[in-house]
Amino acid sequence: MKHTTLFRSILPLCIAGTALFFAACDDNEETEEIGSLLFESKNVTLALDETVQLRVRLYRPGSTENTWYDTTANPYNLQWSSGDPSVASVDAQGRLTGHAIGSTVIRCAMPDNSVHATTRVTVHDGTGESLAAELSRPFDDALVYSRSVYLQRNTIMQSFDVETDGTLWYLQLGGNDPELLYVLRGAPNESPKDYMMLRWFGHGTNFAVEEQGAERYIWIGSNGNKLSDGSYSQSNTVSRLKYSPDKNRKLDLCGGDTFFIKDKWNVHPAIDTDNDILCITASTTGVRDFIFYRLSDALATPLSKVTLRTQTYGGEDADSPQKTETRTIEAHDLTSIAPLGSFTISVPGKDNLSQYDFQGFDVQDGLLYFYEGEAAGKQPKSIAFVTVLDISGNIVVPRTQVGAINDVNALVEAGICSSDSNGYIEAEGIKMKHDRLYIGFATHGPGAKRWANVFRY
Repeated sequence: MKHTTLFRSILPLCIAGTALFFAACDDNEETEEIGSLLFESKNVTLALDETVQLRVRLYRPGSTENTWYDTTANPYNLQWSSGDPSVASVDAQGRLTGHAIGSTVIRCAMPDNSVHATTRVTVHDGTGESLAAELSRPFDDALVYSRSVYLQRNTIMQSFDVETDGTLWYLQLGGNDPELLYVLRGAPNESPKDYMMLRWFGHGTNFAVEEQGAERYIWIGSNGNKLSDGSYSQSNTVSRLKYSPDKNRKLDLCGGDTFFIKDKWNVHPAIDTDNDILCITASTTGVRDFIFYRLSDALATPLSKVTLRTQTYGGEDADSPQKTETRTIEAHDLTSIAPLGSFTISVPGKDNLSQYDFQGFDVQDGLLYFYEGEAAGKQPKSIAFVTVLDISGNIVVPRTQVGAINDVNALVEAGICSSDSNGYIEAEGIKMKHDRLYIGFATHGPGAKRWANVFRY
């Protein structure tokens, strides 16, 4: 289903200038002191080609007047400007229009710039309430894009992606080889024919595939850390590496172009190549960050030496003894460039966002698709939620429970999971591609076989 319904979200918060302005209408009038200028919102979200009226207040010291400024008459000749008019423009009366997907800053100031205020504006593609309605509906076999696919190892997939031609990509843990991640490529409803192996990269909660002509590049968390149970997580960096299927070769720690953000770890990437966006999420105890960059800026950042957090890796075989070390590598240091925007959520966050385990995210057309669900062996079982936010963290589509996995009998009948799996189905991966939302689920088939499934909305 293609989603075109417009949805607008504006938070009722303000930011203010702090300077003073003394204005007089003419030489015979009393001088009037203006203490501050306030926007109605510190973040504004609008759709492509949508026009909204921005509102501000002028505050005078000692005055109790609390009315909106008359932007049409504009008695103080306020000056409006946009940091990037190609994304959003603003006219002399404060009317804001969205022109392109992205984010910019709108500034309103007194003529001499002594008092000013700013608000961040995000323009998105208009995906809205219809998506929430679609996600809420019960299971229908027409939702299934790919079902019951067995991958290379008998482990659940961690994430997936979808090419322009419909080809599916999967990321899978190595099972009895916990140091490995498998990147696999195949047609829907078929086991993948080829793959490459990554060693000591991390957990692989999210990854993305970049299409460049005949070549494919994998964006993935890298330089992982070995935990006490032998599994890997806590990726220090993000790598962009050329997909080179080889069943006899492993790529260790990182490869290709590697990207670093100081003081950030547990990092995972998402990309929107059409709109030149790279988003990296990083998490520590109790919080999760999302940081947005121009993809082209990230790739153009020069290599420099960076020092990673202390990491442990190796020890799975005699040829690779375990090491614990603080390594210095060459990487693209994203700390050196300005992000387009960022936001942080707590766990759980506003409106119960991130109440359950983080299961992936995607970015497309100025929006971030956040996926969460309950992991295996926990209660309640088989529960998943999708929330859509803009790049400032404003909620555009409210947190919506996925209705399609509520009826276990229907899922068994459709061949999504087996009757002896106790209804196990776990959210794993999300992508917005070609105006369609894809969400992934891991299930158990007969004999505890692990299956990968992808639904499309």
